[in-house]
Amino acid sequence: MGEDRSSTIYDEQRLVAEKIRSLFRTRNYYLREQGAVEFEVEDDKGNKGAFLKLLKEIKPLGYLAALRRSGDYLTLIAFKRPIMKPRGLRLNLILLLATLGTVTVDGFFKASGYPGNLLLMIGLYTLGIMGIIGVHEM
Repeated sequence: MGEDRSSTIYDEQRLVAEKIRSLFRTRNYYLREQGAVEFEVEDDKGNKGAFLKLLKEIKPLGYLAALRRSGDYLTLIAFKRPIMKPRGLRLNLILLLATLGTVTVDGFFKASGYPGNLLLMIGLYTLGIMGIIGVHEM
């Protein structure tokens, strides 16, 4: 099973490497772990268009690419797109309630030293802080 996976990764690397060689003038290349491919690419005016075309061609294979300047040449790295786990709604809800609770308790401690309607002051404090946090998270 492990050998099949490494063979598949190697085949994908070769396919991505062929696409890169067809679009760029390359010097050296390296096959990296976990499916990444690194190329030294000649600096050329047509590289931007070729890079955008490469991104479109390797996206269906699950690859992304980065192009960086390295002295007198460019380094092009194509790598497998990281698999994102879906975030659980339950954990987000628990964290929201914990934040709301701690902000409310903090509002109680801050407002208890001032005269006036305690519940109104706690509510306004909590609303203000949660509003700031909400805008920050957008």
